[in-house]
Amino acid sequence: MKISTKGIYALEIITDLAMHTENESIGNIARRRGLSVKYSERLIKELKDQGLVISLRGAHGGYCLGRDAGEITVREVLQAEEGELAPVECLT
Repeated sequence: MKISTKGIYALEIITDLAMHTENESIGNIARRRGLSVKYSERLIKELKDQGLVISLRGAHGGYCLGRDAGEITVREVLQAEEGELAPVECLT
């Protein structure tokens, strides 16, 4: 199985959110991880759609993990970004 940069960066974003437990802006996450804000927004959208990340609005808004960090698996993060993880299609 080959993991794309999209999957690797999604793992980095989840790790960053786990390390910084307060609500984080997309700009702070992107800066710390060396990513563009636009690319980070696309990655977070997929993570948010799967419930791994939640967004909060308002003056103290931002992004945080949707569940406890210990409950989120690498497989879930990769599936959110890459879809099915079978090495060949016939295994799905």
